[in-house]
This record gives sequence, C-alpha cells and structure tokens, in this order.
Amino acid sequence: MTSKQREQVYSLSPPLLHPAFPSQTIDTVDWLHSQIVTAELMNRDDIVESALDRLLAVSPNDINGQIALVRLSARKNQLRQAKLRLNLLRVQHSAMNSVLLLESYLSIYTNKRSDYKRLQLLEKLGRTEEAIASYDALFPYGMRRINYG
Repeated sequence: MTSKQREQVYSLSPPLLHPAFPSQTIDTVDWLHSQIVTAELMNRDDIVESALDRLLAVSPNDINGQIALVRLSARKNQLRQAKLRLNLLRVQHSAMNSVLLLESYLSIYTNKRSDYKRLQLLEKLGRTEEAIASYDALFPYGMRRINYG
C-alpha cells in the first residue's frame, strides 16, 4: 500500500482513529460499518470478520452486515455459503441496488472468474481502454462503490 493509499484509508473514518469526546455519542452500528469498510480497503479480512461478528451480534438483520458477510465468504472461497446468503438477500431485498451489485461481485468469484481475469490481464498489458470497455458487460449493474459517509 502506498503512503497516499494509506493516508486515504486512515482519513476515511475519523472515529476509528481519534478518541471521541465525552459529549459525542457514536452509533455502534455506524462505527462497525466504517470499521468493516476500512478493513476491506486494507485487505484485512481478520478485522472484517471480527467487526462482522460484533455487528451481527448487535444487529443480526443489518443489510450492510449481511452483504459484507457475502463478500467475506467469497474472498475466503466459501462460495456455497456466499451463494446461499445472496439468495436469501435476493428474496428479502430484491429491489435494492446493493444486492444487484453484490451479484456482480460474487460472479467474479464464480461463473465470470475467467472473464474478470482476462480483463485484469488486458489492463496489465496496457490495453486499458479495451479492458474498461469490457467492464460494462461484466458488471451490468455497475461496480461496487464504497460509501465513505
């Protein structure tokens, strides 16, 4: 991670890095959401897992927690579990854009893995424009965006 990337990651969530003033109240769920986002940006699945355990203990039906759990399962190559959780989210929250984005995310670990690897290779070979043009087909609902605030 470059120093600029590290600076961006650490500037995302001031409550995580600076003690709260006694008069400030921090919403536990929001704080855990920001901790998960920060840990994902740092590729620290151990922190993601710990924060998810705490989040789902306080708020078991939290949609952002459930979505992060699917992403974590996919990264840990627990694809069957990730697909089952995604199917449950589809039933419960079918119209939510974040569930559609999650479908795209999970597809790069399953049925579209080779297409994704090919696009990464195109980019590494310097054929960036061709790779970017192909991303729309690979991600029909768009790429996952991280909400910083």
